[in-house]
Amino acid sequence: MTSRPLLLLLLLGITACPDGGSAVLTSSESALDFGEVVLGEELTLSVSILNAGGGTAQVQQPRLEGSDAFELVDRTWPVELTGEGSIVLQVTYRPGALGSDGGTLTVDAEGPVLVTGGGCAGSSEEVAALDPITIDLVGNGVQASGTDAD
Repeated sequence: MTSRPLLLLLLLGITACPDGGSAVLTSSESALDFGEVVLGEELTLSVSILNAGGGTAQVQQPRLEGSDAFELVDRTWPVELTGEGSIVLQVTYRPGALGSDGGTLTVDAEGPVLVTGGGCAGSSEEVAALDPITIDLVGNGVQASGTDAD
């Protein structure tokens, strides 16, 4: 009869706690470099925000800080980003003066995270703020070739 309790202990030892699906956000780029853009012209670049986890994330409207030369292309916010899903953000650079411009694009979201409190019975999912994603923005306004700077 001792083999039965031993078997029971072995089965309990390999039982795994289920992960209900935490949301994990990443970005395809850590920076967007617009290079040189002629005054009066614009350039739009894209960055993908990916949910590498299994839970659904609620992505809030990103914040642009820094130079006014950068603009986020409109879309409706918040965006629900399912597990393994992605969205594409577009940023336009329109230099207003000669020289360098810089800024940051910050993406905030909320989603399910697994909170473990000791064993399967102590695990639960809670909606919490996810780590923000920060993307550096750089660009350089230049004069069109063949024109004189004033």
